[in-house]
Amino acid sequence: MIKKFSDGEFIRLRDGLADIAARQEPAHIRLADELACIAHSIDELDGFVGKNGFAGLCQEIDYYKNIYPTFQSLYVYQASLYRLEASLPDWDKRSLKKFYRERQQRLRQEVESEHIHYTYFKLGADDLDDLYFRKDPGRCSVLMPVLIEPLAYKAAPMSCLFARFRAAEMLYSHIEGRLQALQPVKEGKPRRKVQWTGPVIHLIELAYGIYLNAQVEGGNIGIVEFFGLLGEFFGVNLGIPKKGFDDLKKRKRLSKTHFTDQMREKLLQQMDDEDIWKPGS
Repeated sequence: MIKKFSDGEFIRLRDGLADIAARQEPAHIRLADELACIAHSIDELDGFVGKNGFAGLCQEIDYYKNIYPTFQSLYVYQASLYRLEASLPDWDKRSLKKFYRERQQRLRQEVESEHIHYTYFKLGADDLDDLYFRKDPGRCSVLMPVLIEPLAYKAAPMSCLFARFRAAEMLYSHIEGRLQALQPVKEGKPRRKVQWTGPVIHLIELAYGIYLNAQVEGGNIGIVEFFGLLGEFFGVNLGIPKKGFDDLKKRKRLSKTHFTDQMREKLLQQMDDEDIWKPGS
């Protein structure tokens, strides 16, 4: 029940952030709107949990280990990204690359300062989940992280630390993309351009399927950026992601997932055709 609610709320949150990004407002105004949007989703999540509670220990652990950090990490990431962009030096490329690498080094140092907990995070371990991911202020252990952030009271302390780890990895990936963009373009054979010739709504459907399944950059890419890159590759303008999703939902005559349904049928048919025994083969 909590998983279903959180999945729906996360989709609403991503759509809300996409709408904010599409407004092209000044960075400080955009940040305020983004943080308010994320905070609202976290409040909705907290309210749902407070009203319905947990069905059992496994559900409580899953919430504090996976669900809550997913939302909270976006809050930390957006604030960190704003600070990064606000402090960019207006220098030459060499200085800019040095600045980015220093920030990456700082991120590594911050994460490695919590080496034991970060290792637990990266390994996907579960041995200490009962200790780490239950909201019980009376439980004490030398293995528990010590956090000073005010939001730690809303969840298990390890939840907030996991959120920071997720945010750090997202920011590191963002910086890596910026560094790659600063690399000189190598001369060579020009890339052949391809043109999407089907209905644009089909590509939008495919794009949302890829994006919502976090198949690009581990899910650490904004939907507006992803739509722009995919549209550029196929030579079409995919427009505002939220509007495209609304168009998918408004389908009356066809299935709302008509194109991906059709793709599935074609794939299964091809597999069946190749599996047919042919005499003499």
